[in-house]
Amino acid sequence: MEDWENLPEHILVNILQMLTLHERYNASRVCKSWNETFQIPSLWQTFGFDFNIVEDGRRMKCLTRYGCHIKNLTILLNQGEEFNRANACRVLTSFARTTPRRLRSLKIEFTGENPLFYAGKEFTEALRMLFASGNVSDVAKLVTINLSNLPVSFEQPLIDTLSSNNHSLQYLNILNKNLICKVPPTSILQLVKHCRQLQELHLYSRSMSDEVLLAFTDQRGHETRDFSVGITSRDIFTDC
Repeated sequence: MEDWENLPEHILVNILQMLTLHERYNASRVCKSWNETFQIPSLWQTFGFDFNIVEDGRRMKCLTRYGCHIKNLTILLNQGEEFNRANACRVLTSFARTTPRRLRSLKIEFTGENPLFYAGKEFTEALRMLFASGNVSDVAKLVTINLSNLPVSFEQPLIDTLSSNNHSLQYLNILNKNLICKVPPTSILQLVKHCRQLQELHLYSRSMSDEVLLAFTDQRGHETRDFSVGITSRDIFTDC
């Protein structure tokens, strides 16, 4: 066992990063050196929550001690269960209150069947709280946001809050599976003007305008990597 205790820290970190949170915790109880490695910030820089059953909510306990170290966050959840949705929103609001905070990248993905008439208001409110906290000192600004698999209705106040408080944004994907888009071009134009480092933008055609496209290309020129526009069924019927 002595040889295992003396594993180089960077090797042990790589091993622990491949484990689930429960497996990491069990490994940390093997010996003192493994427990010390379990505590180091670099082990927590990339982290994911996967909410499927009630017991998965226990994983949120780690946020109190290690949430301030997380830079890249992924939240996967079975949207069919209310407790999964509630847990995911608690994660977002917890990060909104965390200081210091190093969160730079956020991805949320729904799995399973979408509940009938589910609008996702609690998600947009939790996201708004997170985006608003970007102007607090000792808090890192979001750089990458991928909400393409979060099929809720995004509205202007949410995007305006994002653009006003996270000027370091480089990637935004709100091209989700929702049938109705409520983000007007004026909101996206403000986003493009405020977030001058933005390089990739994915959104619905109803959020687009000539002014948005011109502002996006004029400010970035050859640095622009990707720009995609989707069409909703509502757009199709309107055009017909």
